[in-house]
Amino acid sequence: QRKEVKTTNKYTVEDLLEKANNCIEEFQFELACKFCERALQLESQNLHALNTYACVLLELGEAQKAYDQFQQLIKLSPDVGHEKYMYLGQMCSGVDAANYFNKGIEMLKAELQQSTSVASSLSHSNLSQEISSAFCSLAEIYLTDCCFEENAAQYCENYCRNAIEYNVENAEAYQLLASCLLSQNQIENAREYMQKSISLWLPACKDLDSNDEEAEENALIPSYDSRITSAKLLIELEQYETANEILDRLLQEDDEVIQVWYLLGWLYYLQKELPAARQHLEMAKKLSEKLQYDDIKVNEHIEELLVDIPDSELVEDDDIGNENGDDVMETEDSPINNSM
Repeated sequence: QRKEVKTTNKYTVEDLLEKANNCIEEFQFELACKFCERALQLESQNLHALNTYACVLLELGEAQKAYDQFQQLIKLSPDVGHEKYMYLGQMCSGVDAANYFNKGIEMLKAELQQSTSVASSLSHSNLSQEISSAFCSLAEIYLTDCCFEENAAQYCENYCRNAIEYNVENAEAYQLLASCLLSQNQIENAREYMQKSISLWLPACKDLDSNDEEAEENALIPSYDSRITSAKLLIELEQYETANEILDRLLQEDDEVIQVWYLLGWLYYLQKELPAARQHLEMAKKLSEKLQYDDIKVNEHIEELLVDIPDSELVEDDDIGNENGDDVMETEDSPINNSM
């Protein structure tokens, strides 16, 4: 019996958190959660343990429990550790989210000032990039949740420019600014900033193998979803050639994403290439039915566009190919048939 007691108490909080972090690296979140809980049994107000526990709870989908832990961290240490505010900003919406991001940015700026004299240039750069990303999150809030707030457009534009100030190579910041300016009908300015955004990653994208995920990450190429947003914005700005280039690459990477087929169909429709438009829109419709896609606006727009294209515009599948001459629309190559 003494042996059991000794075994139970032999680990310190630091030991338990090290084990938890090892489990996190191996994606063993349930086991990591148990180590965090044991650490908090020993020291219920240990900041490192609370923060690690909250992050693990998020990975396990326990959002409310994670929220409670972050709130506990704020009570115990309101002015040290910006991470909790960033997490809460992501978890909340509207004004609440904006308040959390603003507090996190305030703390990051203080860290940046301290790092100027004592830390390495790499640390300084990382902090600047983190501040820039946080400003992007604020800008996005005023483009979406808070778009009807007084002076929302001005807030959004200011946050985008702040993001660029802290990181001139932040493609997301230029894209958000383009979106903000488009919403104000400043078309030419929006095009200018969108082209700047694209120039930061598209050239590197062309040089990469589409299957080389590690190289893609190192080249700072935006995520798949972010590039879909880029293409949509380019279409709205009538930058059709660049939009087409991005969408074609996305289709090569994954040919079962409804948004990509839909946007290509819309793009061809706008360029009066009706046979190609119908082929891509019909593929989007088939995928939507198969995958039970629930975006009502997209599904309705697909139907509207198909109704507007006369049946006489139909062509044989093998008349439509991609830029490389591949018959991407052939029946046997379609994502519908390949996955059934």
